[in-house]
Amino acid sequence: MEFSNMLNYQLFSLGNLPIDVQDILRTILIIFISYLLNSFQKNVFNRLISSEKIDNSIGKKTKKSLSYFIWTLSILTVLLSIGINPKLLKTIALYKINISESISINLFIIFFAILLIFANKLFIVLLRKHFERLWKSGQVEISIGSTILQIVKYISWVVVIISCLELIGLSITILLAGSAALLVGFGLALQQIFNDIISGIILLFERTLKVGDVVEVGDSVGKVNSIGLRTSEIITKRNIRMLIRNSQFVNGQVTNWSHEDKGTWFSVKVGVAYGTDANHVEKILVNCALSNKNVNSTDNIPFVLFSDFGDSALTFNLFYWTIVPFENLVISSDIRYKINTEFINHKIQIPFPQQDIYIKEMPI
Repeated sequence: MEFSNMLNYQLFSLGNLPIDVQDILRTILIIFISYLLNSFQKNVFNRLISSEKIDNSIGKKTKKSLSYFIWTLSILTVLLSIGINPKLLKTIALYKINISESISINLFIIFFAILLIFANKLFIVLLRKHFERLWKSGQVEISIGSTILQIVKYISWVVVIISCLELIGLSITILLAGSAALLVGFGLALQQIFNDIISGIILLFERTLKVGDVVEVGDSVGKVNSIGLRTSEIITKRNIRMLIRNSQFVNGQVTNWSHEDKGTWFSVKVGVAYGTDANHVEKILVNCALSNKNVNSTDNIPFVLFSDFGDSALTFNLFYWTIVPFENLVISSDIRYKINTEFINHKIQIPFPQQDIYIKEMPI
């Protein structure tokens, strides 16, 4: 058998389409070239990511997208190479599957919907990276950028979902009108969730709570890490992540230590023995506060209040100002260590609680 006849030897058929050796070899070649191209682009992006010339998340998403594109193009090339009519591919892609009288889908609509979803995800990632660069350069506050990012994210997803529904012929107006009673039932059942969502929108627009704020919710103190549509995340001083419903921030009692001003006043309470020079104690306490690098003394100088004549001690309160309230546990601990050392050096006593008991003898 001649070589040309071997290439044209029919192996099997797909319906009316004969498949010969030449078609199989061509398919293998196309798949091999696609594999090489895919491996090459993966290696290129891996090197770019490792050298930090491109962001990690953007590089991975682009690499995956190119991989899908290469293999999709490979499949189309194989189908065309074995003799499938391009018009047939177009007919298959546009073939409608009727779900109802007004709703129909085809491969093109599915592909376009997937493309819309991916494009929106890529847009959000690029927008986030853009804001991160602005945050690092100090051009935009992190709280403002985070709020804008959240709003744009929700709007873009709503637009994508509505566009996908319109593509399959489902009008959003008809959908809302036809499901009004169902929405009322869901509204009653999911009242708390809707309350949290509305509260999240209020937080995003009013900006009474911002990313980076140090807040006290109930017995927990933490830094706001993110503000979502339904819940917000705070990180406590023990590095525990807590998810708190947005309605708690709007309807509950919340102490925001960072609102409008990054600094906060804190105090350390201490008692000394009776007979100690109060003015000398005041100077020592102020110097102990000033020795801490996290205590701000430019505009808000630490001061001492003589609080009370206690049962066993003279009570003083040292007030200091810091712009890192989230670190206050460590700051106050360092100041107490310093006070203890200075009191020992100056022979100032911190008395134990004392109580005099008089025993009266009763006459027999």
